Amino acid sequence: MSDSTPIWHAIVNPSAGGGKAGKVWPKIEAELKSRGVEVKTLLTEKLGDGIRLAKSAIESGARYVIAVGGDGTNHEVANGIMMQEAAPSTEITQCLVPIGTGNDWLRTHGIENNPWKRIEAIVKNESVLHNIGKISCIEAGKKHIRYFVNVAGLAYDAYVVKQTLEKRRFIKGKAMYMMLVLGCLAGYKPAKGTVKLADGTQITDHFYTINAGVSRWNGGGFLIAPTADPFSETMGITVARSMSKLKVLSLTPTFYDGSFVKEEKVSVHNTDRMTIEHSDEPILVEADGELLGETPCEIELLHKAWRVIV
Repeated sequence: MSDSTPIWHAIVNPSAGGGKAGKVWPKIEAELKSRGVEVKTLLTEKLGDGIRLAKSAIESGARYVIAVGGDGTNHEVANGIMMQEAAPSTEITQCLVPIGTGNDWLRTHGIENNPWKRIEAIVKNESVLHNIGKISCIEAGKKHIRYFVNVAGLAYDAYVVKQTLEKRRFIKGKAMYMMLVLGCLAGYKPAKGTVKLADGTQITDHFYTINAGVSRWNGGGFLIAPTADPFSETMGITVARSMSKLKVLSLTPTFYDGSFVKEEKVSVHNTDRMTIEHSDEPILVEADGELLGETPCEIELLHKAWRVIV
């Protein structure tokens, strides 16, 4: 099959966007087919299906994949591409059709949050090589590896994700998510550990949060890694050492424009690899809003390893 006539495998999370994806995608699929684009649709049913379906499709010969959903679906499909062994990841093209509640990856690239606008992008099929993060941590006592395209977060970020998963059936909309983010402060104890960067920088302290960004936004609009650039040779690192809960509350509005990095307890760095170790209790780890495990954790930038339509 030539590049001019690709077959696209669409991995659709029908529950994304409160069920909107399941209703809207068939109409977009029909429009793509009317434009001469060949599409095969695969539906996810549970967490992890995006990874499994992407791997299976590629191992069966697919080289063009559409992720239909939000940041979680984008994350899983990218992981499927990186985990498969049938072809180099740079030979697989991914396109996100955004129909979800989380659209942080779009913000970095200035992509309009409108699934219909992606039809033309798929038809044109103009891709770029984008950085991707590789993260290893401990899950159920064993080391495992995942990949991320937005931001990896440790300490409070992962604590909030854990609380969200435990209370998922009660969380509806950004306002309630923000209430959870703020509500989690009461039960959070800053984690003690050590951050080591590739240039030899070492920070040992109690941490409010530790973030490594391939892209810049997370949490539904927080500019958490303002120095990140998905095409540079480094990740944007944001480290916030322990501070009072009152200070965190006062800084919350500045998460949206990134100006919280001016706070004396916050430092920004750029590196292509880092390690995080805990001193006492393990520190929770998440990436792209998915809870992955706990420390010890290693994070590495894979430069231009993910081919994507932006």
